[in-house]
Amino acid sequence: MSSYQFELAFRQYIAAFDGTNDLSPAEFKSLFDNVHHKDLNCLLPKDEKVIGGDGMMHLKAVTPVTREEIYQLHSKHYASGQKVTLIHFRKIGLDCVDIKVRLVNGKE
Repeated sequence: MSSYQFELAFRQYIAAFDGTNDLSPAEFKSLFDNVHHKDLNCLLPKDEKVIGGDGMMHLKAVTPVTREEIYQLHSKHYASGQKVTLIHFRKIGLDCVDIKVRLVNGKE
């Protein structure tokens, strides 16, 4: 997938999070699949944080998360009416982009 195609798919995915929940589960799954790689696995921080001697906060541990778990989390956020606004989408390398989004839970 080219970076242009990814950007279009990502913008469509973000647009779904407008608080209206007007997509069917199959449509939402299709948008998710267009943005997330089929072999996606990542590490998310636990709530265990440690303040180091330098005053910086460090994560004590991370938890592996599967693609299906990420899908379930995003589905839950979508169903709850969470809104997501794209702040910026910048290409910063050959195959690398910097993405910043704003999340809104409930009323602003």
